[in-house]
Amino acid sequence: MNTDVTTHDPTANGPPVTPTANPELARWYSERDTWFAELQAIRAAWSDRQYPDQAEITADWKWVYSQINAGAMRAHLGKYVAVYQQAVAGTDTDALRLELAMARQFPHLHPDRFVIAPVG
Repeated sequence: MNTDVTTHDPTANGPPVTPTANPELARWYSERDTWFAELQAIRAAWSDRQYPDQAEITADWKWVYSQINAGAMRAHLGKYVAVYQQAVAGTDTDALRLELAMARQFPHLHPDRFVIAPVG
């Protein structure tokens, strides 16, 4: 069995990707690993508290998609929006980075309380 990460699956789209061969890609992976670890640590700190109300989260999902469908989110095209209580709390081009930013900015809220939706 070949475990070389540069081996390319001929049925996959695009060229083979080797993070270690591309310093920029390696930095990106490292940065994302750091963000993910920090977000997991924040979530772990919330493990003994009540999970956010699912009805509130559902209401925010309905609101954000109604806003997208109405064209009210055009200013955020190509980005992700973080929604809390039917309002945009933040935007970013990276969903994980946005989720972490919301967890940092609003430490009194469970990180899963935010709806992170793509606009595009």
